[in-house]
Amino acid sequence: MKSFVRNNIRRWLIIARGKFSPPRTEGANRVMRRVILSLPLRDVPSLWNLLLFLLILLAVPACKQPTAPDPKPEFSFTIEDASCTEAWINIKTTSYGSGYSFALNRNDSTVWRFAALPPDTIIVDAGLLPNKEYTYELLAIRSKTAPVSAGKKQVTTMDTTSHNFTWQTWEFGDIGITVLYDVAIIDENNIWAVGEISIRDSSHNGYTTYNAVHWDGVKWDLRRIKMFSSCNPVDYPALRSVYVSDDNKMVLTSGGSIAWIDSEMNIKLDCSIRPLLTGAINKLWGTSSSDLYAVGNSGNIAHWDGVSWKKIESGTDMDLQGIHGDVDGDIWITGISSNPSRTILLSIRDNKVKKIYEGYSNNLIGNEYIGPISGVYSASKHRTYIINWGYMFHYYIDPEMKIKRLTQNFGDVAFSISGPGSNDLYISGQHGLFGHYNGIRYREIAAIRSNNVYFKSVSAIKGTAVCVGFKNYDVLMRTAVIYKITIN
Repeated sequence: MKSFVRNNIRRWLIIARGKFSPPRTEGANRVMRRVILSLPLRDVPSLWNLLLFLLILLAVPACKQPTAPDPKPEFSFTIEDASCTEAWINIKTTSYGSGYSFALNRNDSTVWRFAALPPDTIIVDAGLLPNKEYTYELLAIRSKTAPVSAGKKQVTTMDTTSHNFTWQTWEFGDIGITVLYDVAIIDENNIWAVGEISIRDSSHNGYTTYNAVHWDGVKWDLRRIKMFSSCNPVDYPALRSVYVSDDNKMVLTSGGSIAWIDSEMNIKLDCSIRPLLTGAINKLWGTSSSDLYAVGNSGNIAHWDGVSWKKIESGTDMDLQGIHGDVDGDIWITGISSNPSRTILLSIRDNKVKKIYEGYSNNLIGNEYIGPISGVYSASKHRTYIINWGYMFHYYIDPEMKIKRLTQNFGDVAFSISGPGSNDLYISGQHGLFGHYNGIRYREIAAIRSNNVYFKSVSAIKGTAVCVGFKNYDVLMRTAVIYKITIN
């Protein structure tokens, strides 16, 4: 009986080895035989367990595992924005197998190839034509397999705008130093400009001071807006900036206090910003009457949230002069030091400040001199434009600052930029500088040029632009000027 069990166990193991395991050497077989034959009969129950274990163990290396198929690439793309000549395409990848490369097609022609892609990539496709529809397709490609498509998407580039202008001019003030600092357009028949205008009359002073003018579609009317309050001892001070919200509420500042004016010209004076300031307010900008920013000298930034003013630490002591925001929620601010050897460009999102550039005005960014940066306009995070004292640039979001020059040298200092869109931008400045960028080309109105005229600000809507400033006659006489430009 003992011999029978041993012989059968040996035979089963030999069969199992031949069917389920790789061949062993004769030496290994001899060792296995000795182990089996030396087992006592009383260990037969445990021997069956051992046998089962050995059968499984011997079978595992001989089983061929099925090859898992490569995962299908998971990727997508969106067209985030477009100007007259560029499109911004955001490519996102989740996973893709080995051996894949990518191709971006525009109208069935490959314009970009990528050996690999990070999870989030922005592609700027340049050299496009204005007012033209383009179809994009993103493909994952691997040899011996069909390309995998992320789908097709269309975008139409912006059209250019007209360079055909007509204009009218007005002068105000006939005594002393007169100037208009800022202007805001509600519509073509409702425009406000602010500053300081003195008009001779028979009063005991011999003149009356006005601090605003209003256009009603037919004529300009001089206005006196009273700002006297606990924080402003002057009845009719010079006004530094004006902002009109989408709900037709106007906000004015004398540099140290705020006035809120509704459509019925009811005035509410506000001194609550005063303790937050260490310098005069230079500019107001916002998205509504409950989302307003004030920027000024010594790095001052304050934000109105509809309830109260809150100070935002800028991290600089430069004089902040320009501000504008875009549809993506970014606020852009420019500034110049008092001498003006240094300049700064800031961005704000969720009331947190980021320094895009801070340094000397004569530093090079690529091959371009950066400053002094005097103004900013932003339509979106991809279409932000800055001006310095000589040029206009397109600022591109990049790990490092990147700018592209869009104009020839102005020849004079530019102070202000405004417009209804990135294809319809207006620039004003020293010596009657007035220029228009239509999305691909820049043109100035040479007939407006004058060595005696200084435009301090420009505001524009579709079809209308207004420049305000002053005109020098001599050291004791200066008039306020308004140039209203109509675009045909």
